[in-house]
Amino acid sequence: QLIVYCGGHFGVGGGHGKDIALATLAWYDEHVLALSSASAPSSGAAVQLEVFGGQPNEFLGFPTWPPPGALFRKLFVQGTAAAAGAAGVPGRLGGLSAAPPAPGSGDQLRYVYDPKDPTPYVGGGWLNFRKDGPKEQRALELRKDVLVITSEPFDETCDLVGVVKATLFMQCSAPECDVVARLCVVRAPKKLRWPDLRGWSTGLGPGSSLNLCESLVRVPFAADSSGAPGVKRIDIDVGVVCCRVERGDQLRLHVCSAVHPRAMRHPLGTGDWLLSSEVGPPAELTLISDSSRPSCVELPFFAPASASTSRCV
Repeated sequence: QLIVYCGGHFGVGGGHGKDIALATLAWYDEHVLALSSASAPSSGAAVQLEVFGGQPNEFLGFPTWPPPGALFRKLFVQGTAAAAGAAGVPGRLGGLSAAPPAPGSGDQLRYVYDPKDPTPYVGGGWLNFRKDGPKEQRALELRKDVLVITSEPFDETCDLVGVVKATLFMQCSAPECDVVARLCVVRAPKKLRWPDLRGWSTGLGPGSSLNLCESLVRVPFAADSSGAPGVKRIDIDVGVVCCRVERGDQLRLHVCSAVHPRAMRHPLGTGDWLLSSEVGPPAELTLISDSSRPSCVELPFFAPASASTSRCV
């Protein structure tokens, strides 16, 4: 049996320590000592997932993993009014749309990764008490080395259950760099607070942005025949998720190039990473989304058998 709780090492241990201990002891009684106890908790479904954003101690049960019945939908990267930088230079704020890019149209988002100031991580840590589990991402989203790509508010409540994937078409001024994709949920505010007003002023909008899953990949960016940076297709398993998205919430995709210091920064240099502290110059990375290179995130929407699938679309 697989039981997955929300949060990291400290959050799960503090919130569910008793449940985990009882379930573990019951498993040993049954499978090691061949004992059965009426007081042992029911094993239930083979896979049990705690719902992030659900009711207290709400779990969804499935016979297998990944869960059967998921309805996969793609949200495509698009530019927004906030994405246009000065003098036509691509900005770093974009949108997620159910409609793929139309023929002849396309958008670009751009950021600069500097190994002397690598992008930090906030939340998702396993053994860092202050960065354990889902954390507020808004301070990170203000950094100029993070692309922030946000969907429209959801019209209906739905559950995301399964494996999140992303396909990104990118080019980089360096021959090799790391790429991080992170999925967040933006909770609609119950009442406006000062951070919500600041979010409006910076183009991020209101609400708390909470990390759900993320992944880092190392990507070689080969130049084309002219020596210009080539466009690379990057397929990423972003991670697993079991999250309730309420009406009015949004989904948000981060794209950046470091999760320092949880993962060693890419130095963009040519020397030995461990024997030298020298780093190369900053790298410029561009995310492209057009009809022939549709950057997108693929999401596993799930509806119980008793609910209409339209509830999740």
